Amino acid sequence: MLYGCPMPPAPRSVLRALALARRYGPTVLVALSLALALHYLALLVAPLHHHNAEAFYALEKVWPPSLVEAWSSRVGSLLLARWLLALTPLLPELPSSLATPTLETLGIAQWLTLWFLVIAAIQLVAYRERALFHVLATYACVVFGYSAGLDLRIYPWDLPALAVFTLFVALVHTRRPPWQIMLLVWAGVPFKETALVLCLFPLALELSSRERAAWGGVTLLGALLVKLGCDLAAGNTAVGLTMAADSFYDEGSLWWWNLRQLATGLPLLVNAGTLVAFLLVPGTDRTLRTFKLIALAFGAGNILFGVITEFRIWFELIPLALFSLDGSLRSRSADASR
Repeated sequence: MLYGCPMPPAPRSVLRALALARRYGPTVLVALSLALALHYLALLVAPLHHHNAEAFYALEKVWPPSLVEAWSSRVGSLLLARWLLALTPLLPELPSSLATPTLETLGIAQWLTLWFLVIAAIQLVAYRERALFHVLATYACVVFGYSAGLDLRIYPWDLPALAVFTLFVALVHTRRPPWQIMLLVWAGVPFKETALVLCLFPLALELSSRERAAWGGVTLLGALLVKLGCDLAAGNTAVGLTMAADSFYDEGSLWWWNLRQLATGLPLLVNAGTLVAFLLVPGTDRTLRTFKLIALAFGAGNILFGVITEFRIWFELIPLALFSLDGSLRSRSADASR
C-alpha cells in the first residue's frame, strides 16, 4: 500500500525469477563457494609434485616427449588444457623449484575450477532440488583424492573424465535416447580412455536383448575407432593398447603390486568411501546393477593399468556412486515415513 493505493502485482517474469532463485539459489551459491575453495586447494597442492606443472606446462606440444606415452592419446584433455592455460601468462621456462605457487599452478587451479563448475551445472540440471547433495559429495570426493594417498598429483584429464561420467549418469537418469548416450561415449574417449567401460550402458535400458546388444556393439565399435584415431594422432607405438602395465614401484606387473595394496585397506577409502558404500547398496533395479557392472569393469582396468592408491584415478566412479547412494537414502526415508 503506497499513499492509500494498493501496490501493483509483480510481473510474472519477476515472480518466476524469484521462484527459481529460491529453488536453485542455494545450490548455485554452494557450488561457486566450493569452486573457489578448490581453486585455493590447487594453488597449495599443485607445487608439491613436479609432474603437476610439467603435465600442463609441456602442452606447448600436444604430445611432448616428456609425457608418458600411455597418456598422450588423451588429446581432448590435453588440447583443452593447452587452450585454457594459454589464457594465463606462463613463465618462459619451467622453474627448477616448485615450492611455492607459480603462474603454472595458477593455470592448474583455473582448470580445476572450470571443470568443477561444469560438473555442478550438469548435476543442477539433472537432479534439480537434490543437486546440492551431489555437488557437496563430489567436492568431498575430489578433495579427498587430491589431499590423500601416496602422492599429490593433478593431471589435465582428471576432472574432464569425471565430467563425462557425470553427464553419462545424468543422461541415463533422465532417460535420454540411446543415441545421445552413444555419442557421449564416443566424445568421452579422447578425454580419457576409461570412457570405454560406458559401452555397457544399454544394459540399463528397457530394451530387448537384441536391441541392447546392437546398441552396445555399435557404441563399442565407434569408441574403439576413436581410440585408434587418438593413438595414431598422438604417435603411440602400441596402437589400441597404450595403457602402462608395468609397476612404477618394483619389478613386475601393476596388477600384482595392486593386489598387494588391497591388504593395506587403503582402497577401501576410495572416493571418500563412497565407492565401497555404493557396492554395498543392494542392486534393486536394472540401472543400479548396470552401474555396479560398470564399476567392476572400471576397477578391473585400474588394477591392470593403474596405481590403485592414487585415489584420483577413481574419480570417474563418483557420479555412479552418488546416484546410487542418493536413491538409497531417499528410499529409506520414504520407508521410514510410512
